[in-house]
Amino acid sequence: MDPRLSLPDCTEDLALSLNGGRQPIGRIQVRVQCRGDIPWSKYVPAEVQIFMPIFVASENIRRGTILEAHHFQLIETDLSRLRRTPVTDPEQALGMQLKYSLTTGGPLSLEGLERPKVIHRGDLVQLVAESETLQIKQRGEALQDGAVGKLINVRNSSSDLVVQAVVVAAGKVKIQL
Repeated sequence: MDPRLSLPDCTEDLALSLNGGRQPIGRIQVRVQCRGDIPWSKYVPAEVQIFMPIFVASENIRRGTILEAHHFQLIETDLSRLRRTPVTDPEQALGMQLKYSLTTGGPLSLEGLERPKVIHRGDLVQLVAESETLQIKQRGEALQDGAVGKLINVRNSSSDLVVQAVVVAAGKVKIQL
């Protein structure tokens, strides 16, 4: 507390609490409160640093790169300095595609990664429609890019009907009957 403040001595232990519902990391305000004979409260600035090992780029990496183990390394970092959710497990990054370029030492973030596209607009794909007892395979044309698990539009080559299908692998999409 600032020694220039003329606060009466507190007859009880001071109570400390965080101001608001913010996560206690980085620059914060701490409420110092006296509940003694002459109650008072003041807000005091503080800084909380939490260090944790996270993955950072071990070299300059271009946007669109599919990440491999040699692209990143584990470094102890102050989490209060990060703006995004850091990658803390290599399995979160391996095989993922970078949404934006990183310079050496730049932290990998979950928001900066996406599944790589395995189907591109205009690709010919195998369109599989199936139920529990029936499976129909047809050729189609992808009308959108898609990563595994993404729902995309596909034009059936024989009927010209546009359907929505889930990307299951490179060159293969599936619809449920």
